[in-house]
Amino acid sequence: MKIYHIHTDPKFINDSLHFDFEDYSNTIVYVGNSTEVENQTSFPLICIPKTINLVTKICKLCKDTQMVVLYDLSTEKIALANKLSKDVKILWRFFVYELYCRKQKDFLSDNTLELLKQQKTSLFDKVKTSFSFKFRRLVQQVVYRHNYNFEQAVKRIDIFLCLFEDEFKMLNTHFKGLPEFVQIPVFKREIKLESFEYTQNKSKLIIGNSRNVYNNHIEILEITKKYKNISLVLPFNYGPESLYSRKVKEIAKGQNIKIIDFFMQYDAYEKLLKDSTALVLNTYRQMAIGNVLIAIKNGLKLYLNKKNCVYKILMKHKFHVFTIEDFKHDIDLKNLSLSDKEIIHNFEVYNSICKEYKLQDFKNMLEKKLCY
Repeated sequence: MKIYHIHTDPKFINDSLHFDFEDYSNTIVYVGNSTEVENQTSFPLICIPKTINLVTKICKLCKDTQMVVLYDLSTEKIALANKLSKDVKILWRFFVYELYCRKQKDFLSDNTLELLKQQKTSLFDKVKTSFSFKFRRLVQQVVYRHNYNFEQAVKRIDIFLCLFEDEFKMLNTHFKGLPEFVQIPVFKREIKLESFEYTQNKSKLIIGNSRNVYNNHIEILEITKKYKNISLVLPFNYGPESLYSRKVKEIAKGQNIKIIDFFMQYDAYEKLLKDSTALVLNTYRQMAIGNVLIAIKNGLKLYLNKKNCVYKILMKHKFHVFTIEDFKHDIDLKNLSLSDKEIIHNFEVYNSICKEYKLQDFKNMLEKKLCY
């Protein structure tokens, strides 16, 4: 089976490895500069610059394929889904923001919302951006006949690739008519209990995962401000700069929190988490799953907002995972690390889930839903 994987974010190139089977012929199509993805994949790679006729180029490239996987549903991929031949099966690798951003206010704290209200764009920038966008879109719609209707794209898509069935069910109550669900294996490689090394710094905490507003950092920084003997780290090296991010950075500097605002290789970032005692994520929505998995695999204490569906999912599986309310209590008692017994329990739960749904199960389910 010939499959094209359409990527616009180099961080997620390796997600395509879910399709690494002998009878699948995989090709990565990356929109951007080839230097951004060099040596990141063993699959054949085609790089296409982002031009006004990008969608048409990709569509022609995919005319002889059986399956196309769209990694997120950005503007260009909406148009692509609406333009591809009906003979092509389309899979949407859900990146979360595509739906959650449509109800953004439901997933932001009061402090975050207040900052967003204060954020202003100059009239000149608004006019310039609006004119540029509308002109480009008009050319694409008239000359290349692109269709940017999100709802039509969702109806055209055959498979919705999501991490958790519980999340899909929740989303389907808010956004009716989502495509057929197929779960991506989240817990993939079992933890070798005998090789685990406990290297954590008992006083180092990681707060959030990026500059993204969905982190709702301010509530956590309100909790931490009176504690001076704890090493706090704020990953702030990706996500858009904004009034929100500048305010969070200002508060963090006032608390002498270490701010990571430079690019880190994956191995270095993983080591940062591994050497910490806890990860605190105040997101109300599914986010930073990679960080959550690294935390579990390295014995960190994990604090999540109880509004977050991931908290509910981990609790359902009987992981030792804690709430932001627990964090307020634990930081006061300096009880910010898991016991050896709790770490081993989380490892055993993790390994049991790995056995329940393997990569071959994913392939079987996918082909069943697509009637292959």
